[in-house]
Amino acid sequence: MPYGCIIGVLCATLNPTTTQCKLDGAGYTPCTSPESSANLSNGEHIFTVEATDSLGNVSAPASYSWSVDTTAPPAPTITSGPSQTTAPTPNAVFTFTG
Repeated sequence: MPYGCIIGVLCATLNPTTTQCKLDGAGYTPCTSPESSANLSNGEHIFTVEATDSLGNVSAPASYSWSVDTTAPPAPTITSGPSQTTAPTPNAVFTFTG
């Protein structure tokens, strides 16, 4: 095999990468794509991932921020409605806030 082919094969196999992820303030842990997180609390969150090659070179981290909001809005309030009797027309008008 020519020298260039051996170098090409070795270069291809010397640099596999591994990825590490972290969520919010936790430390990095090994991860793969896709990565999922469950039972997140309300508030701001930051997901960060970085790659490391077999020589120990670490990439710059990539981050994504988002918010979780599971709090329902307040219930609407009906402020007015039709009188108890809508005759002679069967129409009803309501106003409400919220």
